[in-house]
Amino acid sequence: MIYGTKRKPICFMRMIRIAVCILAMLIAALPAGKAKADETETSGTCGDNLYWSYSDGTLTITGSGPMDHFQYAYSSQGIICTIPWKEYRNEIVRVILPDGITRIGGCAFADCVNLREIELPEGIESIGERAFCGCQSLPSITVPDGVVTFGREVFMNCYQLKSAYLPDSVTDLGDMHVFAQCYQLKSVTLPSGIKTIPIGAFYLCNQLRSIEIPDGVTTIESTAFEGCSALTEIELPASVTRIESRAFQGCSSLGTITIGSNISYVGRSINDDSPFYGTRYWNTYVEEHGDGPVYLDYLLLGYEGTCPEETVVKDGTRVIAASAFRDCRSISRIVLPESLETINDLAFLRSSVEEIVLSEGIRTIGEYAFSGGSQLKQITIPSSVRSILHNAFLDDDALTDVYYNGTEQMFRERLENNIKQSGNWRILRGDGDCAVWHFLTDVSSVELDPSDVRFNGTTPYVIYDGSEKTPRVIARDAAGEIVAEDDYTVTYRNNTQPGTAFADVYWNGGDGTKTVMFKIYLPPAERTAVGNTADGIRIEWDPVEGAKGYVIYRRAWNTKSGGWTAFARWNNTTATEWTDTKVYAGTRYQYGVKAYAEDPMNNYDLGRVGPLKTTVRITTRTVRSVTPGTRSLTVAWTGSSLFTGYDVQVATDAAFTKGLKTVRIANPKTYRTTIRDLKAETDYYVRVRSYDVFEGMTYRGGWSEPVKGRTQ
Repeated sequence: MIYGTKRKPICFMRMIRIAVCILAMLIAALPAGKAKADETETSGTCGDNLYWSYSDGTLTITGSGPMDHFQYAYSSQGIICTIPWKEYRNEIVRVILPDGITRIGGCAFADCVNLREIELPEGIESIGERAFCGCQSLPSITVPDGVVTFGREVFMNCYQLKSAYLPDSVTDLGDMHVFAQCYQLKSVTLPSGIKTIPIGAFYLCNQLRSIEIPDGVTTIESTAFEGCSALTEIELPASVTRIESRAFQGCSSLGTITIGSNISYVGRSINDDSPFYGTRYWNTYVEEHGDGPVYLDYLLLGYEGTCPEETVVKDGTRVIAASAFRDCRSISRIVLPESLETINDLAFLRSSVEEIVLSEGIRTIGEYAFSGGSQLKQITIPSSVRSILHNAFLDDDALTDVYYNGTEQMFRERLENNIKQSGNWRILRGDGDCAVWHFLTDVSSVELDPSDVRFNGTTPYVIYDGSEKTPRVIARDAAGEIVAEDDYTVTYRNNTQPGTAFADVYWNGGDGTKTVMFKIYLPPAERTAVGNTADGIRIEWDPVEGAKGYVIYRRAWNTKSGGWTAFARWNNTTATEWTDTKVYAGTRYQYGVKAYAEDPMNNYDLGRVGPLKTTVRITTRTVRSVTPGTRSLTVAWTGSSLFTGYDVQVATDAAFTKGLKTVRIANPKTYRTTIRDLKAETDYYVRVRSYDVFEGMTYRGGWSEPVKGRTQ
């Protein structure tokens, strides 16, 4: 037994409390955040005033203002992802956004593969790039009004997306792949304000059967609809001017293609095919026509198989597409039509053409159009050409002489500054030498025969009657002498419709060319009538054949003369009447109607004013009371001292055809009269109107609404 100081035994629970305290002290000593190192955050910030939280499949954004842009990309180190909710991308089914959000950040919901529900609130102005890219379960999307711009690839790889609505506020779909590889996309509404269908916009959307291209779109970019195998028809509005390479390539069901009238560029790069290659239209055309050029309306798209040694481009062709005859070794001579306006880039690159005739009317020769060793020895450039783009004849070693169909002065004024050839207008060959330019002798002057045209000031014009207009030309030499008609040839352009037409005069001896302009006006309306109505002054006219719409001219007189003003009725070919509601009582107005064929605000001279008609604005009166008397009625009405007097009528029927009696009141300040000698105990209808005598002419207003009264 040991003896000494007596100690109490330590309680077991006390030992546990001591251990807990020691553990708490150790944890407190650890660096901040260490205890939660393995926990995943469920909330945070995603903008200066935006916050997020995640719970049970729902991502909720609160606050206001723009969302941050995030990075989500593939690299050699793996996926780079800065999305704060990245750990929940595969779990998010629903996203709730606040009304105050103004921007969806770039890559915000990229690869949220199970996202099926999201509503974009009003107030959003932009959607960043790849914001919904890879949302494979998203069935539809409605973009709210107010969104203006998209980043690139916003909805790319949304495999289950079936429909999309884009408001007219959107002006920019991003630079590429906005709906690329949306395999289930069947319908989409495009905004009316966009100018471009971007690169790969609908690439491989193989369920897309139809789409409406808004009027105002100018460019269909490369691969925009490539692989849309269910697309059966497409209509391009007149605003479209450019179609880039592969735009519709592989649209195997696309059999109906309608194009506008202003396409000047059809793209096809060195390695890419025609925008329409592989479409049903292309394949059907080749089946029906065999090897050779493939046409779409006024476009020559390219060729299939082997072209004939001498290829004649059909009349009406205005544009030869880029690379249309690239690497074509079978053609040695090609004949171009007078209708041709544009030869696009690479059109005859590395072809073996030895002879080509460029007709007057061509305005543009594209980049590398004839380069790469053609066998051309000489070529004549028409005076109509305004642009020869970069290296159009590069490495054409056989080319020694270039003839310009005009004077050197014309060349320097029209073309010299628009030849892109290493800063030099000379055409360079592969051996470093330059082809020699030759200029033709000027034609002195040409004019239209005065007996075949009329003149509006100095502008010659003819009246449209549905037929081709070919006013005779008088040509003069340098001495002013008239040249015999056998010594020159005249061809006409744009002379079958109202507008500006041209007569081109070619010197048969090859010494030059001249052009004279004339206008083709629409005829005036043969009949014009004006009259007062309850709403204003109605103008009526006979329709004019070929009119796109009408312009109504108005001139007003009161105490001072007024000038002409014009009111345009846009694009209404069936209009035959119009009511001027902005008129004042007691004022005289004169009206004229002119048909137009183009833009009425810039081309009033394309029509002639019809007969001028004058009237005075006379407002409609109101019958205030009808007081019965013995075989009489006393009528009171609203009056106006602006006019000369009033007509009062009574009749036993509402059509005023039976028992009609008219009383004229010549004092404008008399607002009451008694009409006598009527039938006793008979119902009468009463009406009144104002009239005005101006410079010997009497103008009448509309009748008031009839009021019924009964005599005693």
